[in-house]
Amino acid sequence: MEIGDFYKGKDILVTGGCGSIGREIVKHLLNCNPKKIRVFDQNEFAHHKLKNELKNHSNVDYIIGNVREYDSLKTAVSGVNVIFHTAALKHLPFCETDPMEAVKTNIVGTNNLIELSKQENVDKFIFISTDKTIYPTSAMAATKLLCEKLVLNTRLFNSSTKFSCVRFGNVLKSDGSVIPLFVEQIKKGYVTITDDKMSRFFMSIEDAVDLVLKSATEASGGEIFVLKMKSLMIKDLVECVIEEFSPKIGKNPYDIKINHIGVRPGEKLYEQLMSEEEIVYAEDLGDRFVIRKNGNPDENNQIDKGLYISKYNNKLSKEEIKKMLIELDLLE
Repeated sequence: MEIGDFYKGKDILVTGGCGSIGREIVKHLLNCNPKKIRVFDQNEFAHHKLKNELKNHSNVDYIIGNVREYDSLKTAVSGVNVIFHTAALKHLPFCETDPMEAVKTNIVGTNNLIELSKQENVDKFIFISTDKTIYPTSAMAATKLLCEKLVLNTRLFNSSTKFSCVRFGNVLKSDGSVIPLFVEQIKKGYVTITDDKMSRFFMSIEDAVDLVLKSATEASGGEIFVLKMKSLMIKDLVECVIEEFSPKIGKNPYDIKINHIGVRPGEKLYEQLMSEEEIVYAEDLGDRFVIRKNGNPDENNQIDKGLYISKYNNKLSKEEIKKMLIELDLLE
């Protein structure tokens, strides 16, 4: 089935629908002729901006609410066919200093949505997760891992609702991503970097949304979908942003100071897309992996570590990074 055909005529809820991923999901879904898209978000001003941007679409409903509040969600979920759950507290330092806030939004909010999905017999529930759930070292990552456990709870496998996860790497040009931070710092004459050995998986917003919408059409419940991604060294990214952006504002790249501030609490030097324990459940779909923990483990399953650990992945060269910055308009 074509992606557009799957969403045609459906009633769809997007939590965190005014965030960078949520609003792109909404925009892509509008091309699929859905019956209705319900944008659920607590940010009033972001609702206002999105409503103005999508003013020609009469099938979008804007709902102010917080996923922490069960009653706030109840009306939003009633009659829905598909849920994309993107709402979360994801800023690592804030989750470290206020972990209970991350628990309330990420864990309690997700559980609220799961319970309501079961009651309302929602067809499909897609949870947006992160590669940081693999061997978590931060409060944010730990809460997201527990969310995955809730969504993939074996007690849900007999539910009429199909619960699945999509696991992201770092999304370029998303709210709170590093490149806008580097750009603002360059204007002040410096850039901060944690550690020269740090590497990360990256994906564009387009790739992220395509992964979500495509995986939702294929989800049968109990899976984690993971996009195959390129990785890069943060040090190389910083140097490329300095070299490309500084001349745009009349600064000499050599005058921009790089300050090393050390790894932040809860932060890793590299990321993994899958754990070693998950490999036996992983299937290679070409552009993605799918992990089916309700399937039979294959103890002989071997996957090249370069495909799922950023430390071993073939890194983008500086030339490739610069090309990516230009093609995706990441410095605008």
